[in-house]
Amino acid sequence: MRFVFVRHGHYDHGTNPDQGPLTEHGERQAREAGEYLRDAGIVPDFVVTTRTVRTRQTARLLLAAMGRGEQESQRLKMGGFTIGGQNFDAKVAEWRGLAPTPPETLLFVGHEPSQDACQKRSPGLALPKGTHGAVVVFEREGDGDWRVVRSFGGSAP
Repeated sequence: MRFVFVRHGHYDHGTNPDQGPLTEHGERQAREAGEYLRDAGIVPDFVVTTRTVRTRQTARLLLAAMGRGEQESQRLKMGGFTIGGQNFDAKVAEWRGLAPTPPETLLFVGHEPSQDACQKRSPGLALPKGTHGAVVVFEREGDGDWRVVRSFGGSAP
């Protein structure tokens, strides 16, 4: 089982942060994240995003960069996420349960609190705080613990 976290690309904060679209730089970050995953041979079976415009745009651009395009985009499911006090395993299990069949590779596009939670889950992981477009790939065998197998720090503005 593989869990991939991607932080959304840089966005226009504007007057309504929840609905701010990606900036040109954020679009590039989303494509870079998709290229990184494609080049690593990591292809999601199922994608979950939050309700914000920026996470949905990031997912669509990322998937397009992987050559997955609209076919995969139709499988996006909305799922709010802040690990916070929630159990990491329980949240990943919840998202896997949204898929029609349990995915081998689940991708979640979220926000900085989720990035922080990923770092807490793997103390050796070093991603700059506030990095848009960051990617963290976790793997787990059976009921064992999650381990980070790859990470990509996104790109600076």
